Amino acid sequence: MEVSAGELDRVEFTEAGNKADVVLRSGDRLSGEVVGERLPLVLAAGPRVAVHPSSLRALNRTGER
Repeated sequence: MEVSAGELDRVEFTEAGNKADVVLRSGDRLSGEVVGERLPLVLAAGPRVAVHPSSLRALNRTGER
C-alpha cells in the first residue's frame, strides 16, 4: 500500500527497519513491512538522501497541522 506524505502524521520503525507503524493525519493506524532497501527522503533544508530504514527510529510531521 502506498500513502502520500501529506497523509502521514508519524512513522515508527522497528530496530531492524523491516516493519513500521504508521499514524495517518486522520488518526487511522497501519502496521506492515517496509519494502525496499532504502527510503528516499527530502530534508527541509533541501538535500535529498536515501537511508536504510534501520537507521531511523521515527519520522514525525512538524509545522502546521
